[in-house]
Amino acid sequence: MGDFHMNSMKYKYLFADRWADGIGIEFFNDEGSIEAMLARITLHEHHKLTDYMVASWYPSWTPATEMYEFILQELPRKTDMRGFRRKEDLREKPELTNCVAFTCRGGSVLAVDGQHFLATSSAMMAQVCDHRL
Repeated sequence: MGDFHMNSMKYKYLFADRWADGIGIEFFNDEGSIEAMLARITLHEHHKLTDYMVASWYPSWTPATEMYEFILQELPRKTDMRGFRRKEDLREKPELTNCVAFTCRGGSVLAVDGQHFLATSSAMMAQVCDHRL
């Protein structure tokens, strides 16, 4: 959440997501538009994304150069949806990524209070891992 300027337009929200073949970045001015975008996502050609919640917003005052550097570090990582079995894997497997790990790492770099974001997102990673085991 913040002020993002793109092609002479001003946006309130930036949404970034990790995909197997890259990173998607979209800009929005209201939470409803983000929810509508998430509702349109189809996984593996047949499955609609239904398990999402747009609730936590973390302000960022990070310059675009730091965002760019984070993306450069993220892109070489191997995308592996099942590679994380414990919350510690986020730290111990820096060569892997997925949409949750991308959110955890990105928020810790880009959020105003990166340590708070990392603590919150580590708990989220633990819930995801516990749910799958």
